[in-house]
Amino acid sequence: MNQLKDRDFTLDILRSCGLFLIILAHCEPPKFLYQLRDFDVPLMVIVSAATFAMIYQYNTIDYKIFYIKRIKQLILPAWYFLTFFFGSIFIGSYIFKTSYPFSFPEIISSYSLYSGIGYVWILRIFLFIALLTPPLLLFKKTITNNFLYAAIVLIIYTAYELIAAYLYNIDPTDKELGILGNVFLPIIPYAALYAYGLRLEEMSNKLLLTISFISLIIFVFLGFYYYFDANEIVPTEYLKYPPRLYYISYAIFATNIVYLLAKNFYPKNFLKPFLSWVSANSLWIYLWHIYAIFIWGLSFGPADKILTLSLSKYLFVCIAAVLITRLQIYTISKIKSYQA
Repeated sequence: MNQLKDRDFTLDILRSCGLFLIILAHCEPPKFLYQLRDFDVPLMVIVSAATFAMIYQYNTIDYKIFYIKRIKQLILPAWYFLTFFFGSIFIGSYIFKTSYPFSFPEIISSYSLYSGIGYVWILRIFLFIALLTPPLLLFKKTITNNFLYAAIVLIIYTAYELIAAYLYNIDPTDKELGILGNVFLPIIPYAALYAYGLRLEEMSNKLLLTISFISLIIFVFLGFYYYFDANEIVPTEYLKYPPRLYYISYAIFATNIVYLLAKNFYPKNFLKPFLSWVSANSLWIYLWHIYAIFIWGLSFGPADKILTLSLSKYLFVCIAAVLITRLQIYTISKIKSYQA
């Protein structure tokens, strides 16, 4: 039981880390910080996979119940938040006699989790991953041989890379591939990361270090390749939409290192209640950070990648998102207690 709790808390640490790194990305940090944290979304995908692998390790999954529950967990909070977000800003614009900052297409696009106000595209990734979770869990249980499992995942990912290489010209000035790059192509690399995460906690420290080393070699090699091709350092962010090997290799390297540190060296009781709470409420904290960013923008303007300003914005957004989430939970619990 203690081992299970330790595993669960390790995943809480990683989920909290991923959440706060994503928030950091939205606070306009300097380029070096932005690059260092550019593994946050893959980290969250891998942690999600490891969590479901643990939950369904000895249990069978009911597809219908899982899909209904998971889709509700992702879609409804997002729609509730967006309704409050757009509605409250509309009321504020009316009261202060200012123009409403959002167009109707932008609002519809936000609800569809396509683009809109931004930030919501991550939920679309997790929605697709949710749809793939049952078949990927079945794949994990069916293919017990680790070598065969890895080979299948790598073959599918290699096919994706060949397709993406044909469609996507590696040039920092290139634009995204529209719906193809935003919606369809990313499913494959994130599914591969999810398949990797399903086996994460079964891997030894030695194997994880080996994978980390190989990933680092690939990342460095591709970094030099793109540097000589573009005559400048190419951040992994430029090969994120859709995710390419340069971005994926860095993400796997960084995720493995963070996982090994959390698993083997992080004090098991340090900040445990807080990180467990953050992990359990990560979706609402993420949603409320969008509101906090909007408020900061109205009050102080852009951070412009200035270290002190971006870190100030980061602290404000993190604290505001956590406090609003706690207030929300407290208010809902009080309402429920009065209704009981």
